[in-house]
Amino acid sequence: MLEYISVSQINAYIGCSLKYKLKYIDKLPPAFTPSALAFGSSIHAAIEWMHKQLMTGNRDDVLKALSIFDADWYASCQGDVRFKSKESQKSLQQTGLKMLKFYDEHLPESKIMAVEQSFTVPIVDFSTGETLDTPLYGIIDLALEDHLIVDFKTAAKALSAQDVDSSLQMTAYSYAYNYKTGQIPNLRIDVLYKTKEPKIDRIPTTRIEKDYVKLFNLAKAVIFAIEAGVFYPISSWRCYDCEFKKYCWLWNGSILGKGADNVEYSNERRTQQTPQAV
Repeated sequence: MLEYISVSQINAYIGCSLKYKLKYIDKLPPAFTPSALAFGSSIHAAIEWMHKQLMTGNRDDVLKALSIFDADWYASCQGDVRFKSKESQKSLQQTGLKMLKFYDEHLPESKIMAVEQSFTVPIVDFSTGETLDTPLYGIIDLALEDHLIVDFKTAAKALSAQDVDSSLQMTAYSYAYNYKTGQIPNLRIDVLYKTKEPKIDRIPTTRIEKDYVKLFNLAKAVIFAIEAGVFYPISSWRCYDCEFKKYCWLWNGSILGKGADNVEYSNERRTQQTPQAV
């Protein structure tokens, strides 16, 4: 039985169940880190610090946040980061510093109640009362006063209304908050764009009980498939920059093989270890 499931794991399984297995069960090393993932993580580290300072009533100089980004970005780039065309470590560093200076001028005005708040809650079908054996785990980026939950993202292009309204992450945040407090929260996605001139969109959205039921049914199906050992590759646009692509050619049902790093690989089930939530 899985110890817990996260939205990242659910999305990973839906996107490519074989990649889910390679990452969360086999724990094989990725061949590289996509630049967008490394960059977003470094920006997130700096903004988390800024939010925590605001929550404690301190508004220190933005230079500290910039130094946090610089250090995190430098450390990330010591590994194998795959850059897109016209990207480089230096160009993204400059973009990140510009974005953070811009964000410092557009910080949330509402009172901050929590930053990076983790939760582990049972997954319940509110329409029937059925409860899954596996709980839902996650981390809420930002909780503001008046029951407002915020997810923070960096992006190169604008999110559509459909992207926001169908975000499983926001459904999970709303569900967990509702489970713990009995309140259906207000939701917002804050998108900081890494464009030539930085800008930010603050996009509200809502969830209702039927969204929670859909989350339950999706989690139930994914958990069942994982525990049944159903893993196979899905060819899609995601394959182009997939950090586990080098293992795909070894996939052959239950036949054992060796990965590029001489790691034994097969599609047979292994002893389940605690998956890493991202």
